[in-house]
Amino acid sequence: MFGATNQLVAAFTFLVVSSWFLCRGKSLKYTFFPAVFMILTAIGALLYQLVKFVREGNIILAAISIILVILAVLMVGDAAAVVKKKKLRSQL
Repeated sequence: MFGATNQLVAAFTFLVVSSWFLCRGKSLKYTFFPAVFMILTAIGALLYQLVKFVREGNIILAAISIILVILAVLMVGDAAAVVKKKKLRSQL
């Protein structure tokens, strides 16, 4: 679980930098695509571990995995909101 959490922190960092680049009008290709890959990998690992924890009856770790997946989805939603807001500004 530590590895997936660490990947989420790294992906969050890439998303923050990508958002900053987007607001400054710079290229996102070096930060956005790695962020997407890291988020998908981390969520996949958390879901895989979640199934394992539920099968083993380890409810605490299963709950932590669920919370981390929810936080990752919220993080993606915030990044999407920034992208949408920036696109709307550029159209005005």
